[in-house]
Amino acid sequence: MLAREFSILTPENAMKMGPMRPTRDTFFWDDADELVNFAEKHAMQIHGHALVWHIQQPKWITDDEKQWTRESLMR
Repeated sequence: MLAREFSILTPENAMKMGPMRPTRDTFFWDDADELVNFAEKHAMQIHGHALVWHIQQPKWITDDEKQWTRESLMR
């Protein structure tokens, strides 16, 4: 029904930074990939929104925020 009635899909959380990058060295694409695959299969557009959302930042960012330098952020 979703694919029949709608032409665009907007993930609520799967494309926010917290779920997609839970640790500094870990990426989790499974949920986002599943939604993109569904959208592509049904010729739907996908609207990724709110990569940076004030209350859904991963703890590794907020816990270390005073230690960030330009160089460390560019990695």
